[in-house]
Amino acid sequence: MGNLIEQARRGSWRSWSSDLRRSVRNASFSSAEHVLHPLLWLLATPIYIAYLGRDLFGVWILVQSILGFSQLFGLGLTTATTKYVAKYRGREDSEALRRVIQTTGWIYMVLGGAAAALVFLASAWIVDHVIHPLPEHSEMCIGAVKLVAAGVFARFFYSVYQSALQGFERHDLAARVGMIVNAVTMVVNIALVTRGYSLHAMVGVVVACTALGGCAMWCILRMKLVPGLSLRPHLDFAIIKEVWQFGFFSGVRAIISNAGEHLELFIVSSVLGATDVGLLGVARRLPLQVHALIANATAFLFPFTGALVERDDKERLRRVYDKASTAVVIVISGLLMPILLFGPDFLALWIDPEFADLAGVALMIYCVRYGLLPMTIVNHHYLLGVGLARLHAMIVTLSTITVLLAIYTLTPRYGINGAAGATLIVVPVVFLTRMYIECRIFGHASLKNNIGYYLPIVVPMGITALIARFGSAGYVRGLPLFLGMAVTAVGAWALAVSIVLLLQRVHVLPVASAREHTGPEHAPELESP
Repeated sequence: MGNLIEQARRGSWRSWSSDLRRSVRNASFSSAEHVLHPLLWLLATPIYIAYLGRDLFGVWILVQSILGFSQLFGLGLTTATTKYVAKYRGREDSEALRRVIQTTGWIYMVLGGAAAALVFLASAWIVDHVIHPLPEHSEMCIGAVKLVAAGVFARFFYSVYQSALQGFERHDLAARVGMIVNAVTMVVNIALVTRGYSLHAMVGVVVACTALGGCAMWCILRMKLVPGLSLRPHLDFAIIKEVWQFGFFSGVRAIISNAGEHLELFIVSSVLGATDVGLLGVARRLPLQVHALIANATAFLFPFTGALVERDDKERLRRVYDKASTAVVIVISGLLMPILLFGPDFLALWIDPEFADLAGVALMIYCVRYGLLPMTIVNHHYLLGVGLARLHAMIVTLSTITVLLAIYTLTPRYGINGAAGATLIVVPVVFLTRMYIECRIFGHASLKNNIGYYLPIVVPMGITALIARFGSAGYVRGLPLFLGMAVTAVGAWALAVSIVLLLQRVHVLPVASAREHTGPEHAPELESP
């Protein structure tokens, strides 16, 4: 009996060790990809503004938004691909894996072609009614939007095979391709813009690099993970039915989420013009990159939780949830506080003081927004992983509609600061939905715990705001700026960790490693996909 217990313990440790290594590898590569992209963007943005001018820079941001906005035609099939690749990988069904990838791949190509045709045919309307460039840039913008249509198709092709790699929990492979695509795209576009090339050439580079990245991911799948994978037309209606049941609500969620993210800029463009979109786009992008970094570093939670659901391992499902929530609030606190305190100073050094004067307040508002929304990251991965796509779609729809209505109301009166401030209205919605989500997944929710998760962010944020309020009037530059940001990051991390440890000691936050099996009375049956 003693030997049996010891073998079980060793097997459990090997399983946990394997999970840990895989999770660390996936998080590391996903983080590296989403550290590289902001660094390239930081390098490119002042160059783009200097050579394109603020109006065409705003147009460039909106053109890129069209690529993202077009993903609403995907109907959630990328998320469904990840879900069902993870499912059949857990069952070790290689034939079903091949059928899922080939079927969703071809459906996505058809949908991508339809979306591309729509963008091409509506190019003039998009420029006149959405982008609003200066009159002398109208013809150039129409040509750029027409070329974006090819990029829409390439993005669909890229996305479905990226999702398949993520379903295999091979974020490292997807991230390597993504880093190469991003680096080549940015470097070539910087070279083109400094030599006087137009937006057409820049969009063409995006299209070509995205298409090549999609081809690379398909080749990796075929050679390493799915032998026999083919590009031949293939539709398996049993797979379509299964994927659609999950993908429909995931698609609704993706449509609403993508529409909301890009409609924020489109609303500002329609009210204030493309120049102010450039200001708001930069102000939003800095803290958004922090949020995206954490979201992508934890993206392995989606297929990982799906595998835990298949194994009915509810104890580990809850333990990982607690650990992920704690880690997210600590990391995001340390990364956002330097931007909140020194963001306008950084804009003045990075671009110019006039730009900082115009966009500095909006930047700080966005820091508050993304600082108060870290729990959405863990909730997003868990809702998809346990198959609650319908609930996820309802939450995203409610949040997006609320934010867009607030932006539409406040932007005409308060400009880009009003547009940024309007996004804060979603914070109480997120808090209440997190409570409901925990009830659905785990059978109970703690108000004390959920309030506690905000304290490691709210306390450093309040201290940072006081320092900013009573700090120096001029812009900090050079070495003092970067030293100040580094000290602020370390101080915020140390304070956040101290608060978490204190809250765990007084039992406000759970000590995840000590949690026992929740038991059937606290772990209801999870909704089937």
